[in-house]
Amino acid sequence: LMSDAVVDRMRDAGLCKLALSVDGFTAETHDRIRGIPGSHERLQEVIERVHTRAPEMSVTLQYVLQGGNLHEAIPFAEWAAGDDRVGATFFMAVMQPHHTAADPTWQTRAEWADLWPRDATLVDRVLDNLASLAEGRGKVGNPVSQLEVFRRYFHQPHSFVKKISCNMVDYGINVNSTGDVFICMNLDRVGNVRDDALARIYYSDGAFRRREEIKRCDKNCEFMVNCFYEEEAA
Repeated sequence: LMSDAVVDRMRDAGLCKLALSVDGFTAETHDRIRGIPGSHERLQEVIERVHTRAPEMSVTLQYVLQGGNLHEAIPFAEWAAGDDRVGATFFMAVMQPHHTAADPTWQTRAEWADLWPRDATLVDRVLDNLASLAEGRGKVGNPVSQLEVFRRYFHQPHSFVKKISCNMVDYGINVNSTGDVFICMNLDRVGNVRDDALARIYYSDGAFRRREEIKRCDKNCEFMVNCFYEEEAA
């Protein structure tokens, strides 16, 4: 979808940062996880296209750490650190697939068995290396404190408890592939962009009621590990 024309429109609109998802350092791993042969090659083409046509636009590469790509996380980070086309990398920890029935034991389900990292030694080695890159010459955008939260989460996913309240109430908005709008993807939708303008949905009574629900939420939520993580003063 990221054709020359689309990149030009994004540039002309003033977009300053673009985040692209990467699921493996090698094409074999990325394409297997994506389920789309050739997607890694097209991703590399997009990185080059943005660099050539919109060099002022910073490219961040997002990498979800999971069982099938954990072994390639450090080669990926090392490569990105040495590539001038990449502004930063950002790592996330694998979560239960979105829009599936909530299951606190999802890591043990057979259909998702390959998603959860099972090698604790590899988890520690990867996170230690990423922390070193975050503190030094690398382009790792995660704070070291978040990488330590990943470690706790991977070792004991059911015991992770966030110490501060969810900030999704201030920043959250998600639009899925069918246009449904969510303030939190663990709660019901608040509208659809095919039926109404996003701004009206965002400021609607339904959206404000959803934010009140979020304020009262005490769930041990995986979103707090990733997208809505904040460093804890404590």
